[in-house]
Amino acid sequence: MNQLFVKLCNEKFQFLVEEFGFKRMPAKCGAHGCALLYRGQTTSVAIYYERRDQAAWVSLKRLTDGKEPDVLDKMNQHGLWSVVRLKAGPDVKLVGSVPTEADMERVLTENAHALRTYAADILRGDFSLFPELYRVENE
Repeated sequence: MNQLFVKLCNEKFQFLVEEFGFKRMPAKCGAHGCALLYRGQTTSVAIYYERRDQAAWVSLKRLTDGKEPDVLDKMNQHGLWSVVRLKAGPDVKLVGSVPTEADMERVLTENAHALRTYAADILRGDFSLFPELYRVENE
């Protein structure tokens, strides 16, 4: 599934490169899954696949001096799910379960659409929503 994950991410998230000027970093894959990172001037988007939990998800990170936030820095990195919850309402949920190849394609398609629709401000470097995202994630 790692190869499929990388292939689908390259397809579904290409808009980050074309529309927002992000650079796609090399995929990091192993026995436990995969991670892909897209980096812009102020923001990075990480897309993860974890084999054991059969899950895929997206995180948005604020870069400081071009560097990723520390893994424990919860103020500067947030799940796309919290952006969707805040902007689209609690009834709209991103599903991350990917037990099959068809599920993988559906989940990555939905996440790419949600990223483009609800997080364009963050992709452009507007982090004014981050304090509220922190609150949502810690409710």
